[in-house]
Amino acid sequence: MADDAKPRPQREISKFKANVRKLEKEKDKLLPDLGKAAYQAFLDGRLQEASLADTFEKLKALDAQIEQGQAEIARLTAQVEQMKAAARLPADVRMPTAVRMPTAAACPYCGAAVAPGVKFCGNCGKDVAPSAPPAAAVCANCGGPLAQGVKFCAQCGTHVDTATAPPPMTTVSPAAPSPAPPPPPPPAAAPAPAITGTPGVDIASVPGKCPSCGAAVEEADAEFCGECGARLS
Repeated sequence: MADDAKPRPQREISKFKANVRKLEKEKDKLLPDLGKAAYQAFLDGRLQEASLADTFEKLKALDAQIEQGQAEIARLTAQVEQMKAAARLPADVRMPTAVRMPTAAACPYCGAAVAPGVKFCGNCGKDVAPSAPPAAAVCANCGGPLAQGVKFCAQCGTHVDTATAPPPMTTVSPAAPSPAPPPPPPPAAAPAPAITGTPGVDIASVPGKCPSCGAAVEEADAEFCGECGARLS
């Protein structure tokens, strides 16, 4: 019994230390709230403590940087969501990224941008579909094909001026003034004088040459000269 009545300072010290630690933790919990309240009072102009002004200004600079960082996070997050959405689309309708959009053509009538593949201008309504390529010319007499620039058909010897081209495909084209009537065909050219060529060489025996005028004959199976209309064989 006598031992229990003796004071034990070490036990008391431990007890007080534990209590102090508990109180310090509660204090630490209250300090952030106090600091936030003081900072808000400074922002509102209700606290003009000179000793705290420098700390409060540093807090304002940190707030500005935090706000800027949060804005960048929001922007990049939206960009990631757009990329994910584009990846889920079929390949034929997937939106290209950055600057992969095809360059739009210009309307030949009003100059407005025209998306690839459209048939009519969205600004003026004119037809902007590409026209069909010109049809190859054919001989009006035998229907054989005519090379560009020849004067006579290589198949039957008919003058090219009387040759016609097959009717083109019907296409919608811009309105244009009626063309002037074609001039009358010129008279058939007189046969050109024979070219003697190199002395001692018979021009008729030279392959790929017209025996009458000496012009080059490009078609291997041509029966008439495309320059003077003479029969080749």
